[in-house]
Amino acid sequence: DGEGRLYEAPGVPLIEGMPESLRTGAMANWCTPTTLALLNEPGPGGDVNVGVAVEGADVVFSAERDVRRGEELYLDYGQDYDRSGYGGGA
Repeated sequence: DGEGRLYEAPGVPLIEGMPESLRTGAMANWCTPTTLALLNEPGPGGDVNVGVAVEGADVVFSAERDVRRGEELYLDYGQDYDRSGYGGGA
C-alpha cells in the first residue's frame, strides 16, 4: 500500500504492498512472490554460490560460501534446464 504494510488473503501468500485488486478474485492465484527470480545462473564456468536441497516437502536454499554484500546470487539450474536461448546454446 506504499506504506510498507503487508497484505494477506486466504490461500494467498503474504506479499508486501500487494494491492487489493490483485490479492482477491481470479487473479489471486497468479500473485506469488518472485524472490527466486533474483537467483540467476552464472555463465559457463562461473561461480555458483547458492546450493539447493530437497528436504521432504521443503526446498532449502543455502549459501555455498561466504557471500559479499551486493554480490549477485548464482544457482546451477540443473542439467535439464533449456539453455538454447542463451546465445551460445547448451
